[in-house]
Amino acid sequence: MKKIIQVRQQEHVLQLTWVINNICSNHCAYCPPSLHMGNNHHYDWEKAKGFLNKLFKRYDRIHCSISGGEPSLSPFFPELVKIFHDAGHTVGITSNAAKTVRFWEEVSPMLSYICFSYHPSQVDPNFLTKVLAAAKHTSVTIRVMMDSRYWDEAVKFYEEAITHSVFSSIEPVRILAEMADRHIGDEYSEEQLQWIADHDGNQKYHGKNIPWNNYKAKPASNGAAFYYDDGTVEPSGDSNYLISTGQNDFRGWACNIGLESLFIHFDGWVKKGNCHQGGNLFHIDDYETNEFPTAAEICLQNICHCGTDVLISKAKVFDIDSEYVKQKYIPRAIKDEAEYQESSLGWFDMQKLRGKKATTFSAVDFLEWNDKTNVAPRKPTALFKPDDL
Repeated sequence: MKKIIQVRQQEHVLQLTWVINNICSNHCAYCPPSLHMGNNHHYDWEKAKGFLNKLFKRYDRIHCSISGGEPSLSPFFPELVKIFHDAGHTVGITSNAAKTVRFWEEVSPMLSYICFSYHPSQVDPNFLTKVLAAAKHTSVTIRVMMDSRYWDEAVKFYEEAITHSVFSSIEPVRILAEMADRHIGDEYSEEQLQWIADHDGNQKYHGKNIPWNNYKAKPASNGAAFYYDDGTVEPSGDSNYLISTGQNDFRGWACNIGLESLFIHFDGWVKKGNCHQGGNLFHIDDYETNEFPTAAEICLQNICHCGTDVLISKAKVFDIDSEYVKQKYIPRAIKDEAEYQESSLGWFDMQKLRGKKATTFSAVDFLEWNDKTNVAPRKPTALFKPDDL
C-alpha cells in the first residue's frame, strides 16, 4: 500500500469548523455525551457575528464547515448560512437530517454541500426523502456510520442508497474508539474491515453529479493534494481513505492548523483545529481583544480523526520515534466503560462550576516553527513550503 508523505492545500482558503451547538435529536453511543446533552448555544450571537466580520477582513476566502450537536436545530443556523453565502464565501454542513423536507428545500440552495450522516442505531424513516429533497439543489454525500452492533442494518441501508444516482458519494464510515474515548461500535471482524476497505477510498460509490451550474451555491474550496511515496499525486485527496487505512498519524509533521484552519467549539472557545492542539486561543465573546496565530505547529496527536484537519497542509519534519516527539507527545488512552461514564459526568459538572468560558481541554505544549516559514501576518499563507522541509 502506498504511503502518504505530504498534504498540500489546493488553494489559500481558511477552513473554519464551527460546532454551533451541543444538542442533538440523536444520542449515538459512539458520540460523546457532551455533543448531544448540552445547550443550543454557549456564546453571544451578536458577538459571534462580529467575530465573522473580523475573519472576513483577514481572509479573502473562507469555507465554513458547520456541525454540532445537530446544527439544523440552532435558531441561528439559517442566518449563519446566509451570512457566508451573501459575503461570497462557501459553507457546508454535516447533519443527521433532523429537520423537515421543507427546511432542507429552503436552505440547501445556499450550501455548497450537505454531508448527511446515517446512524443505523437511530433510524429516521424519512431520512432518504429528506436527503433526496436536498440533492435537488446542492451536492449531497451520505456517510453511513458502520456501527458494528448494527452491521447488517448499515449494509442494508448502503445498498438501498446506492440505487439513487443523485448523490455525490455514499461513504461507509469506520467507527473509531477515539471518537468517543471508548470501544463501542468499533469491534469489527476481518471480513467487515475488508468490506469497508472495498467500498471506501477510490472504490466508494459515486453517483451522477449534477453539474455545478445547476446549483445556486458555488462549490466549496476545501480540497488538498496528496503526495505518496511511490511518486503519485492525487490532486483531490480523500481524507476518509487515509483515516480508514490508518494513515492519519502525523506526529512529528509540520501542520498549518491555526493558519489554514480555525475551530469554534460549542462552548464558544476558538482553537486552531479540530484536534484542539495548542489549547484555547480565545473565547468568541472576547474576539475584539485577541489576535490569530502566525506560526505552524508540530503535530503531537497520534490520530488525526477529522477529515478537515487531514486536508490541512502538512509535511514530515520529525520521525515518530524522535526525541522531540517522545518528550512532547501525551498519549490519549481509551477509557473503559466506568472511566467513560465518570469523565462524561465530570464534563457537565465542570461546565456548571466554571460557566460558559470553561477550559475543557488542557493546552498542549507546541513548537513555533519559525525557521522554515514565509510569515505574512495580515494575509497569512502557508508558513512552511512542503518541498523545503
